[in-house]
Order: sequence, then C-alpha cells, then structure tokens
Amino acid sequence: MKTKKKTALVLGSGGARGWAHIGVLRALEELECKPDMVVGTSIGAIVAAIHAAGVLEEAERFASTIDWKQVARLFFEVNIPRSGLVKGQRIVELLRSLIPVKRIDQLQIPYAAVATDLRLEKEVVIMEGDLFKALRASFSIPGVFTPVEHGKGQWLVDGGLVNPLPISVAREMGATHVVGVDINLGGCNHDPIVKSPILMDVLLWTFRAIENSITRERLLREPPDILIQPKVGALGTLEFHNAPQAIKSGYEAVMAQKGALLALFE
Repeated sequence: MKTKKKTALVLGSGGARGWAHIGVLRALEELECKPDMVVGTSIGAIVAAIHAAGVLEEAERFASTIDWKQVARLFFEVNIPRSGLVKGQRIVELLRSLIPVKRIDQLQIPYAAVATDLRLEKEVVIMEGDLFKALRASFSIPGVFTPVEHGKGQWLVDGGLVNPLPISVAREMGATHVVGVDINLGGCNHDPIVKSPILMDVLLWTFRAIENSITRERLLREPPDILIQPKVGALGTLEFHNAPQAIKSGYEAVMAQKGALLALFE
C-alpha cells in the first residue's frame, strides 16, 4: 500500500534573518505548494505560526514597516531579577496583535514549536496548548530573554540551542517529504562587526556560533529533501527593521529551486 505523501515545511532560527521565511512562504503560495504541516524554531516557530494562522499578508505588511525605534522598544526592557536581559512581554503583545488564535489546536494545519529544557539539556517539542507561551519559549535566547516555566520545575529557552532546523521533528510528526529553510549558513553567517561589543552582542554572537555548529552537524545526519538557504547571513540578529531585503532573498531562494519544489509538491 502506497504511503500518502505528507510534506512539511521546516523554518529555522536566526533572529531578524527570519523575515526571509515570509518571502519563502510568499513564493510557495505563488507556486501553489502547500505544506501539510509546519515546524519551526525561534523566529521560525513565529513565522510558521503566522502561516498556520493564515495571516501571512498582515505579518508581511508589519515587517515591511517596522523601524529601528520600534525594534528598540521591543528588545530593551528593564528586567529584575536578571535571568535574562529582556522579559519579552512586548514581543508577545505584538504577536498577539498579529495572530488571531490563542491555542495551537486552533491553527489551520499541524504545527510544532521547538524549545530547549535548560536543566535537562534536551529538546522539547510543543504541539498543543497556549500558542504564545510556546512561541515565547522557542525564541528565548539564553541570557537575552528570561526562561519560560513550562510545567513544574521545567524552564525552557530557545530551541536553537539543540535543534535550530528541526527536520527530525517533522519526520517524527509523519512527514514523508521535508523542505527545510536555513537562514544562517547561506552566504555570510556572522553579525556585523562592531568596534566594542556590548553584552547583548556577546550573547548573540556566542549563541549564533553554537547554533551554526549544531545546524551543520544535524544537516549531515538529517538532510531535508530540499534545502532552501536565503542569502541573509549578513543581516544582524536584531535588525528587524531591515525586512524588505530579507523577504526578497527568501522569495528568490525558493524561485531558484522552483522545478524541484513543484515536483516535490505534485
């Protein structure tokens, strides 16, 4: 008996580079390539949720208009005690304004967000419950954001610490074919150099080095059927005000593999 094809779209972590995921989704829509499920880590989990909620157009409109002052307001909060520099409440409020559902089971297609259990050092796949708590956990870069309590004594941080491009999760969910979108390893893969890095820079660069190393290793063991790598590596992790070029790069990266994608989704 022939197994029914189930195609997953997996969106990787990478901060502001994740605006490229919007361009990827826009191009896939244009090609009428519709994934049966979406999986994401960090910014990938956010954009995957936006797609699964059917509000890609609204998110693209927001991304194309946000400026650096708005970004600064989102990321610079006073936080005491300091288990992280940022509480993330403003970002969650923004996500609530963009995504019209509250729970994962209200999304239009199967969805999973990946986080990391900080104490047990293991992957946590969130497929049910409060959507915004799942997103808050998945994007919580250690040291930058405060961890999220998930169950008694379980503290979650960014899924990029263990699985930046969670192809394995899509396979476990039953995907027979996987399209992976890596936004860190294509082209230049480091944040812009500054003369004297501040604490935030050091934390972000350290995390990115770990994340990239894990991505390379896992891609060797768990390759997707199609790997899309938009050339957005020169975009800084917090440069969310530079969305248009990232979106364009995501769109172009899909169109460069148009033939393979059409064959996969047929």
